[in-house]
Amino acid sequence: MQRESSEPLRARFRRTKVAALLALGCGAVGLASALIASERIDSARVPRLARAQLAFLGDGLEQRADEMQQLFPEGRVFTLALYGAAWVNVGRHARDEAERASAQRECQRSLALLEAPASRRVFVPAGGLPNGMFYEAWTHWVRGGCLLLAPDPDRSGVLFSELVRSCERLAKAVREQGPFVDSYPGQAWPADSVVGVAGLGLCAKWLGEGYRSAAADWVTGARPLLDARTGLLPHAARSPGARGSSSVLMSAFLPDVDPIFAREQYALCRRHFSVRLGGILPSMSEYPDGQDGSSDVDSGPLVFGVSGPATVVGIAAARANGDESEAIAIRSAAEAVGLPFESGGKRRYGFGLLPIGDAFLAFASVNEPWTTAAVPSPASGRNDWRWRWRVFCTGLLGLFALVAAWLLGAFRVHFRLAQK
Repeated sequence: MQRESSEPLRARFRRTKVAALLALGCGAVGLASALIASERIDSARVPRLARAQLAFLGDGLEQRADEMQQLFPEGRVFTLALYGAAWVNVGRHARDEAERASAQRECQRSLALLEAPASRRVFVPAGGLPNGMFYEAWTHWVRGGCLLLAPDPDRSGVLFSELVRSCERLAKAVREQGPFVDSYPGQAWPADSVVGVAGLGLCAKWLGEGYRSAAADWVTGARPLLDARTGLLPHAARSPGARGSSSVLMSAFLPDVDPIFAREQYALCRRHFSVRLGGILPSMSEYPDGQDGSSDVDSGPLVFGVSGPATVVGIAAARANGDESEAIAIRSAAEAVGLPFESGGKRRYGFGLLPIGDAFLAFASVNEPWTTAAVPSPASGRNDWRWRWRVFCTGLLGLFALVAAWLLGAFRVHFRLAQK
């Protein structure tokens, strides 16, 4: 039998070797990047990262929001509202008047898109509101946020007049429909109502303390409806059980409703949902205390019970409740595994394939109460993830080096055998 010439064999082994080493190199670079990222995140750096994310999202904002609408029932509204709310928090701590003015423009841009017919199209009258609680609550929140950025709001202007009308609608719905107001006919989610009731604090800021008392009445009405097992507000109004994705979102807004109730709920949220993925990465599970459950549009894909959306919004919950150490730990973990890429001042995660994910992360990274002061949470004492993550990454990098050395030796042996 005729043997192949040594030149084609040499070329084939060279190509195989290069491909294998490239694959190992890419993995090593990814791990090295994750290792470096885990060292560099701190409170001072986070706002700059959020601004870079918002720059990415703002480039073609409506198109990105429409893309998310194709994937999620409320994808457009969520993307626009999170974008606007994030800009409010950036603007409230603006470095100069130019940045504050830019934040106000972007907030008003997102609000104009939220109020457009394309955003209202999927919503119908529900819960005594023209478009249901979800749409009303988030649009009102951004509307009030835009006014927060105005040093002296024009009370005769269109924006203020619209706020007055949405305040009246929300207060009336909460008083007449009960704690959990429908977002769609016959369907209510407490998280939507929490955002709406938090918005009553904005109403109280400009229109009187009667709106604050409406929020206090809401808390009184919601307490008997807490989930019996966890003590948390339920995920759905008409079925028992709390879930991570909704609990962290509610914890992010409850300080604007009632700081004391917020602290109680946040402590329970941490108790039942805070985990360390693989014993290392700070994360939030979707179901409490090892309870099994399936993934859905709210939780996203579950990895050993951990929910990506719940984990990201967990940053917002921690920040709103004064748990800065946990907020930085989760934000650092997101940086380590989120495949960040920045170019031209625009930053995206996961290759920018899911803009709503970037919107949630930008919002969560700078979230804070707008109308009350957060009651600081006691230190958790569980932020030892960094050294474990560094050991994990360093160990894997060492393993990559060993495998690369083994492959080089194996290729040489195979090449010599093929030449015989």
